[in-house]
Amino acid sequence: MGNSLSPFIANLFMSKFETEVKDKFEYFPRVWSWYVDDIFAVFDTKAISLDNFVAKLNNRFPTIKFTYEVEHNEQLPFLDVLVIRNSENNKERFEHEKQLIKNIAKSNGYSVHLIDKLIRKHKIKRTLYNSTTFRRDTDNSKFASLPYEPKFTHGLEKIFLNININLVYNSKNKLQTLLGNPKDKIDNNEKSGIYEISFEFILTRFKEHMVHLKYGRT
Repeated sequence: MGNSLSPFIANLFMSKFETEVKDKFEYFPRVWSWYVDDIFAVFDTKAISLDNFVAKLNNRFPTIKFTYEVEHNEQLPFLDVLVIRNSENNKERFEHEKQLIKNIAKSNGYSVHLIDKLIRKHKIKRTLYNSTTFRRDTDNSKFASLPYEPKFTHGLEKIFLNININLVYNSKNKLQTLLGNPKDKIDNNEKSGIYEISFEFILTRFKEHMVHLKYGRT
């Protein structure tokens, strides 16, 4: 909503919010995963009351208010997933979800062969992962791109390496800049755009489509 920077700024703010909470609160859930404004947490009610924890969160900023939902019958819906605690029919549910995903993929034009190939590839990857205790070390290095300038680049490279940032270089002398835009220019009247459509028109068209669907018209 609003400015295109809004989601980015909101994520920055919430990241800072959570970091401060983790540092200042005596207790913080050992599992805290979130997507946009939905959070999945594993909470130890023996350490602190859930009501008290949420009240402390809500006291941080007057404009941010958290609500919560607890599991019932060892189940808790989160986004489009039903999380089940200690389920004994995991295999049955897995097969059901796999078939659902395959049906969705087929309805979007993907072949059965391709779907099965991706599933086999994932199974092999998982089997290899579980067959050894050796794990690759996580590489925490980052990359930054800068224009190549002989007088400054090599000096900057040493500075950036000290903070685990690897420099990669780019050049302004690209073939595209020399040749210009290879595409044919499109007349303004032929370009796509955004049009204002009245709600009454949309409602009428929607009713027409429903009638066609009802009577099987193409």
